[in-house]
Amino acid sequence: MLVFCIGEPILLFGTRGIPGRVVDFKTVTSSKGAVSYHVTYLYSEDGQTVTDTSQVGHDEYAHLTRGDVLPVHAVNFFGHHFSELDRTPGDFARQRFFLWPFTLIWLGMISLFYLAPLRSKHLVRDGEPILGKVTGKDLSHNKNTTNYRLAYTFTPMGGQAVATRMLVRRQFYDQANVGDEVVIVFDPNKPKRSVIYQYCDYQAG
Repeated sequence: MLVFCIGEPILLFGTRGIPGRVVDFKTVTSSKGAVSYHVTYLYSEDGQTVTDTSQVGHDEYAHLTRGDVLPVHAVNFFGHHFSELDRTPGDFARQRFFLWPFTLIWLGMISLFYLAPLRSKHLVRDGEPILGKVTGKDLSHNKNTTNYRLAYTFTPMGGQAVATRMLVRRQFYDQANVGDEVVIVFDPNKPKRSVIYQYCDYQAG
């Protein structure tokens, strides 16, 4: 889904339009009664005639007829053809608005499971160590997971006190106590970018 949400606007607004010819129409009604409108079209790419279908809005669907020539944005990715009918950014946003919440969730998951560990590794390797204190513990429950967080504070030399939180493993959550003195590794340029050294997944080599 994430690839689709990112790739489709790149295809639409980052490629040149080529002529496509409308050949068929179809409506699809969901179980909840929502109707979506689809247009089938032909276009030529790399000497081949390609058939594809795009979803369009009701007004555009109502005004199209077989044989109409419309701009098509297409790309050939290792023999796989992808295309979309041309549309304005406003039309695209209206037709895809329901996907954005899921996209934000996916981006959050990527940040949590991939970017956060990489940031921790970078901080342990290149950050500045300082003493801080655990100020709180909290956990939250989702459907199938429990997230464990430690709150902590520290004061960079010559700076203001920083209060923030980090996700930790269950075993680290159980080990920590409010009031514990801990080693914080932080980015001097952005002090809130920090981790509790003994409770992150990386140790200095």
